[in-house]
Amino acid sequence: MAAMTDEEDQVPIDPTSGRRADWTMDLLREIREQAVDPSYAAVTQAETRAAQAERRHDQDDHGKPAPHTQENGSTVSGPAALDRRRRRRLHVGTIAVLLIAGLGLGTAWRTTALQQPVTAAERGDLVRRVEAAQAHQADQQRQISELEGEVHRMRVRAGTWSAAADHQSKQADAAAVSRVSGPGVKITVDDSKASSEEGRLTDTDLRRVVNGLWGSGAEAIAINDRRLSSKTAIRTAGSAITVNYASISAPYVIKVIGPAQTLPGQFAQTDGGTILQYHSDNFRVRYQMETLDAVTLPESHNVSVSYSEPR
Repeated sequence: MAAMTDEEDQVPIDPTSGRRADWTMDLLREIREQAVDPSYAAVTQAETRAAQAERRHDQDDHGKPAPHTQENGSTVSGPAALDRRRRRRLHVGTIAVLLIAGLGLGTAWRTTALQQPVTAAERGDLVRRVEAAQAHQADQQRQISELEGEVHRMRVRAGTWSAAADHQSKQADAAAVSRVSGPGVKITVDDSKASSEEGRLTDTDLRRVVNGLWGSGAEAIAINDRRLSSKTAIRTAGSAITVNYASISAPYVIKVIGPAQTLPGQFAQTDGGTILQYHSDNFRVRYQMETLDAVTLPESHNVSVSYSEPR
């Protein structure tokens, strides 16, 4: 065993482990100076030697950069030759980058060129669809205009027909040629129970009553279910009263279609209303008026046509 130096004798010993107190420092120094993996150190040394060889190739025997021969035969040495080689390498890299970029651009252009016919065809198809839709819309708008004109013409005709129908209905009511219904009033008049002539109604009294009803807004009138018209004759034949040449007798039931709310009041102001009230007050002629929601009058059976014209 080698003899320890004086310094080693002076290093204290750890009583628990039996080792020197500075053994950890030796371990750290060994880790720092040696690689953990020996192959890593070998690779590093090989790369270092290759770099040194390349630098020696670029320098001459005197440690200067090797000369560079130009295309015209002259040589350039020193830093200029190194700069020239660096620029050449830069040019080569730039050319490679440009080639790659050009290849990418060419591929993109070819792809776009192949897609252009498809895009043009799709655009043309869309244009044709839009034009067809516009033409269809214009045709529908034309049809709508024609239908609106036809509706307007039908409304005008319907209005004309309605006015003509109303006029014809009024004429028919006046002529009593059709059965009619509506609100109105019913007047019941009966002779006095006394046998005096003053207590009996005459044809003149009935004509005054009928005229008063027409003047109060009556639209249709019937006496004892005998429909009256503008040409109805109320006369006396012996001791009887005739309506349209048909005899009637008391009590006289007069049915009227007209404004049931206003007709009684207006009739009371007429000559017919006055005569009925007079006979009732003085000769005990029985007289009663009532309003009805619905009154139905038959058509007249005594209608003759004086003249007509085609329509």
